[in-house]
Amino acid sequence: MRGEVRRLAQDNELFTVFLGLAALVFLVAHRRAFHRLPDSPLLLAAYGSLFLGWIATVIEGFAWPAVLNLVEHSFYAVSGVLFGGWGWHALRRNRGGGPS
Repeated sequence: MRGEVRRLAQDNELFTVFLGLAALVFLVAHRRAFHRLPDSPLLLAAYGSLFLGWIATVIEGFAWPAVLNLVEHSFYAVSGVLFGGWGWHALRRNRGGGPS
């Protein structure tokens, strides 16, 4: 630890988590409408993964920065794949070319 500078959570990271939490509350409040979207479980998993990445980036300022940085970016990668899969499924569904 000697010579190492610890970085605590930055304001913009905390703000992102609070905005993400507000969006999550909105999703829960409007879950019936949300479930009418095509492949809504995939979309919810993508958002959940993104949200967990935001939480990991705040926690990494307090403990295990190297490990949590890897966890954070892994969640972002998973989120990107899931959002891409959701978009692909939604486009195929709208064009009548694939499963629901």
